[in-house]
Amino acid sequence: MNHDSDHALSLRTYLHRVSQTISNVVGDQLVALYLHGSATQRDFAPRASDVDILGVVTGSLRQSQHTELIK
Repeated sequence: MNHDSDHALSLRTYLHRVSQTISNVVGDQLVALYLHGSATQRDFAPRASDVDILGVVTGSLRQSQHTELIK
């Protein structure tokens, strides 16, 4: 596997973990998760870029959900 494949797999694994965590915390309020920013473009740098994820939910989140998501 080359470095690009390694990084893509690492990003995919990370995104899976994050989406599972968000889904577990937010539950049925979760409408969608969107990946945006450099991770969706060819200028993503695995060791330098952050990963931008936008979550859409119904209603307001409870304080406990906010706290859990920022851990």
